[in-house]
Amino acid sequence: GIRLSPNGDSQGTDDSNPFMLANNFISSGHPDADYGISTTFCPFINVYHNSVNLWTNNVNTNCFITFFSQSQRVVNNIFSNPGGGKAYQYTFFFGDEIAESDHNNLYTSGAVLGNFTSNHADLAAWQAATNLDANSLSIDPEFISDTDLHTANILLDNAGKGLTTVLTDFDGDIRDPATPDIGADEFSTSNEDAGIATIA
Repeated sequence: GIRLSPNGDSQGTDDSNPFMLANNFISSGHPDADYGISTTFCPFINVYHNSVNLWTNNVNTNCFITFFSQSQRVVNNIFSNPGGGKAYQYTFFFGDEIAESDHNNLYTSGAVLGNFTSNHADLAAWQAATNLDANSLSIDPEFISDTDLHTANILLDNAGKGLTTVLTDFDGDIRDPATPDIGADEFSTSNEDAGIATIA
């Protein structure tokens, strides 16, 4: 995973000069992998358009985990934990750790989607407890494979928030400026439906 800890290279100075972590594919099936993205004592971080997939069979894993890191913005990410761990672990201390968290896809195959002061089983419970992620989803992203985090799940298409600071995706493809796709991959879905034309 990616761990951001306090030093000059992995934290911003203020809201106008944040550190940005964007457009990453992060995948792990290692039995000891406990996080996809971790931020600790790192203020002013923008976590944008990342795709995280933790597929190890370990309920103690967290796709995104944050401790004591103020003024973070967590937008347009896929946090997927088909191994049964949590999508989101938010440790509340200062009171303003998360300035914004929305238009994410939070998914787990387990019994706990996220933890904020206590465990929350699903997206509705998470939203009620945190007052975050009002426009987020909780669906299987249907990645191409455990390690290839391209997706074509139509529900993620155009479900993101337009961000002027992330105009291309993991592959260098241009993002929709108003309604980008959630995750690191910007993709297009077919407008054509398949059907049976003739039965012989």
